[in-house]
Amino acid sequence: MRAWARPRFPRSLRQRLALAYACLFCSLATVVLAGMYVSVTGHLERRAATERPIPVNAESTPVTLVAVDSSVVQRDIRDVERALTAETTSRLREYTLVAFGIMVVTSLGAAWWLSGRILKPIERLNQLAREVKSGDLPERVPLVGAPEEVRDLVEALDDILERLGAATEAQRRFVAEASHGLRNPLAVVRTSTEVALRAPSVDRRQLEETLRVVEEASRRMAATVDALCRRARLDAAPGHVRILDLREVAMERVRSMGPSLACLHPASRPAAIRACPCHVATLVAHLAETVRAAGPDGRPSWYYTGTSGGWSSLAMSGEGEPPLLLREFDAGAGLSSETRDPDSETLESILDMLGCRVTIRRDRSTPWWLVLSFPRAEVPHDR
Repeated sequence: MRAWARPRFPRSLRQRLALAYACLFCSLATVVLAGMYVSVTGHLERRAATERPIPVNAESTPVTLVAVDSSVVQRDIRDVERALTAETTSRLREYTLVAFGIMVVTSLGAAWWLSGRILKPIERLNQLAREVKSGDLPERVPLVGAPEEVRDLVEALDDILERLGAATEAQRRFVAEASHGLRNPLAVVRTSTEVALRAPSVDRRQLEETLRVVEEASRRMAATVDALCRRARLDAAPGHVRILDLREVAMERVRSMGPSLACLHPASRPAAIRACPCHVATLVAHLAETVRAAGPDGRPSWYYTGTSGGWSSLAMSGEGEPPLLLREFDAGAGLSSETRDPDSETLESILDMLGCRVTIRRDRSTPWWLVLSFPRAEVPHDR
């Protein structure tokens, strides 16, 4: 004996929604039509039961004349009313069934159209997923005026697309920097070794010169690889953005360098920014080392934090002349061939990512200040 099989429902969400809406519409139509049918038939039956026959004259019985097969038949007025009521009820039943059939077809069409309108944002998201699968990463999800229930999903997908785009760009940039930074040293090593091997006779002085060239190229490659590894770790770091206080960042930097190399200015004030702690720490550490290397040893750098308008600032005091890298950041013209390397490109990308401005200011008390200006973040106690 064959076992009873459970009915299979449609797997398509649109088919399920259309079926649910159609059942709802048909149920409402059934209730309305059934109510109308019961009300009309009950009214006709009550009217037939309560109405009195109309007398033809004072002496005769109440009759009505009906022509059937060209003959006149006298019937009781009540029988005529019962026949009319039965015929009206039959016609009403037929019209009700026809209206129900029309309502079923109309409900299916309306439910299919309505489910398509409801699921249109989902279909666009499916199309977007297919585009992402093919390698085409749009900047944002093209859903203007999305429903409130889909808006959170759209915002999450925008965040995912932004992260995917950043990861893809970081990977492309890493490959380009690795090929650019290692091509020249490898060419120097290869050329030097080929010249030394092909020479008929090599004395000690030429061999030492070749080894020095190879050693210098190896150091350059090691520095490039270290810078690329730092860049890769920075790109792979979780970009959890939160509220940071630049004064705490400066205090942490002062503690790491020691009082002989860095001091926090006593007039420093809290300065809130919204950024990734890893990016801010990397930027401050690299620029602080650049500022300290520009001046003579033995004099500590001062750190000052504060706010002005819509900006939160972190300033570092410097001695001597500002390095070329900092002057290029101040001018905003981009890196030159002299200062372009993986470390400086990392700093440039972090500055662009954080929306940070670099300026060099001079006053009478200090030769110059390197000022980092970040967009100010609102915190509850600032309001």
